[in-house]
Amino acid sequence: MSCPRPSLVEISDVAHGLSLICRYTGQCDRFYSVAEHSVLCADLARHEGLSVDKQMSCLIHDAAEAYIGDINGPMKALLRDRGVLELDLLEDAVQLIILQGLGMDHLYVADDDVKRIDMAVLVVEAAGMMVSRGAWLPPDWPKPPKDWRPLVFGLRWHDAKRVFLDRYYELRKAIT
Repeated sequence: MSCPRPSLVEISDVAHGLSLICRYTGQCDRFYSVAEHSVLCADLARHEGLSVDKQMSCLIHDAAEAYIGDINGPMKALLRDRGVLELDLLEDAVQLIILQGLGMDHLYVADDDVKRIDMAVLVVEAAGMMVSRGAWLPPDWPKPPKDWRPLVFGLRWHDAKRVFLDRYYELRKAIT
């Protein structure tokens, strides 16, 4: 895989890369992929009755990580505090290339719903696989609805890749 250009973007490459990247830079009690996280975000968006476009935005909100890797939230915050803003520019540029390559540059993956859902899924992830069980989260942190639970949790990488691709094609069919 080289530096992405829209003409080179393949959803199978994105799914493959995301399925092999462990969330939280591996600081969890088992392997948990960015691909699986993305599917959970799309699941929660569906549960909340959000549009198919929003569900797709949730599914691919971390797609750039397939090319540039995952940097955990606390590290991103530290870098921003130190004036390193190029990371955000890089993520945004790569995300746009991916969206263009997939023919979905009309989607906005950094809107308030996507951010809120991303944060709410983190609550479930932290409770399920972090040593702290999420005790560090502020009380006003967005939480998922009490009636929502992940359908699957802790997939092997190849299963996460398959589930990600299945959801992508399902949503893609509904969008077009």
